[in-house]
Amino acid sequence: MTPSLKYVSISGLSTIRYLIKNMLNIVGYHFPPTTFKFLKNAMNENIKLETPVFDRRLYSTMLSTEEKLKQNLFKRMRSSVNVSKILENLTPDDVRYLIQAEDELSQCSVFSRIFPTASTNKYLKFLEGPRYYDILLDAWERKYFCNRARGIRRLQKLCNKKFHL
Repeated sequence: MTPSLKYVSISGLSTIRYLIKNMLNIVGYHFPPTTFKFLKNAMNENIKLETPVFDRRLYSTMLSTEEKLKQNLFKRMRSSVNVSKILENLTPDDVRYLIQAEDELSQCSVFSRIFPTASTNKYLKFLEGPRYYDILLDAWERKYFCNRARGIRRLQKLCNKKFHL
């Protein structure tokens, strides 16, 4: 490949596209909708990125009253039996957070997540305090580590209903 993109062969261009696509997916870059449409038209092809077009609603930090109550309730719980109930009634915020966690995990490629895993819940006691999202991810990992596809299907069903937005 040449350092300049001016004289790139067809096979070189294919390699560059592959590398750029993977780099953007790994870092989780979300194209603004206008840029994505421009790129798609300019390249005259159907671009398939695993990361979605940017949607600010996915990164909302505003919590509803229900979400705040749930977070406070589970932060006070100590029993792992009670904490496992955190997944029974997911909130839109829970779904957004779990989507991001699954997206990050899917981009790991040859790397492994070290926390949380299905067996790291014993380390939660060493953290500064019970943090809601640590508890949520711990429960998610323990429930779906053997069948991640089942967990992803659950999230997809909620997303199809636009529950997370």
